[in-house]
Amino acid sequence: MSVRKGLIILALALLLPLAPAVADPQVGFSVGGGYSNYGGAMSLDFQSALSPYGNWMNVGNYGQCWQPYNAGANFMPFTNDGYWEYTEYGPTWASDQPWGWAAYHYGHWVFDPQYGWLWIPGYTWEAAPVQWAYGPGYIGWSPFMGAGFTNVNFWVFLNGNDWGDHPYQGRLILGNNASQFLNRADFHVQRAPIERTQLEQIVHRPIRTVPVQQQTVQINGRTTRVVVPQDRASTELSRIRQAARAGQARNNRPGMNRQMNPNENNENVEKPAAPNGTKPVMNRGTERQQKAEQPRNAKGKKARKEKRKHEGS
Repeated sequence: MSVRKGLIILALALLLPLAPAVADPQVGFSVGGGYSNYGGAMSLDFQSALSPYGNWMNVGNYGQCWQPYNAGANFMPFTNDGYWEYTEYGPTWASDQPWGWAAYHYGHWVFDPQYGWLWIPGYTWEAAPVQWAYGPGYIGWSPFMGAGFTNVNFWVFLNGNDWGDHPYQGRLILGNNASQFLNRADFHVQRAPIERTQLEQIVHRPIRTVPVQQQTVQINGRTTRVVVPQDRASTELSRIRQAARAGQARNNRPGMNRQMNPNENNENVEKPAAPNGTKPVMNRGTERQQKAEQPRNAKGKKARKEKRKHEGS
């Protein structure tokens, strides 16, 4: 190929417009620290995402709450429907539930004597909204329900030797049996995540830090982020994309985004002119007024006729 011909081809290639990039939700995820937003933030909404898996309700001072369908008498968050993985954010709950990406990483759980366990929405992601207790040989946790609030019945403890084994069912120490750890002077209670070095001292083996994938998202119009462990990325991202599609379908449903016209149901609004040859359209107020005036007009016409008759006589 001659030099001149090569230069011509190169010039034509530079002049051709580049094809626009197609945004894919998964493209925006990055491995490790920081989170990216290639192609715009994914839009989610908790109501659409969680409605297939539980009930929304307004409860006392808590306001809008959600409860999973499987929240029976034995249900307690962060127990038998997942396990702990260690990420750069500390112990991170890896849930088996399709709603776990939301209710186990945003907001917090509360226990109501009438309704049981309820999830209150929030918009800041965290590895797990729990408080921790740890000491020689054992690790415990409890859903974080507010500063200064604790109840021994809501604590569970796990033998350090079982940390890497799951499911935890049958391995957890619950209820009154947990009080033996909370009352010990050599156990430490904290809200902050357990450091990896502390965890390794309890379990007596190295702890692997699992890389994460994370992305900027919009949840109910608020900008936040979603974070998933890399070894569960395929499953979790599929659930999150399904939730995004559910929200989009809800927003596209006729009437969901409709705003009422301020003039609707207003009888004094001026109506459009009626087509030729048809009776004018009247609002109900005008129609009632005209019907009321008809007898008065008839009486006035009769009185004028009688007056002219007397004047002519």
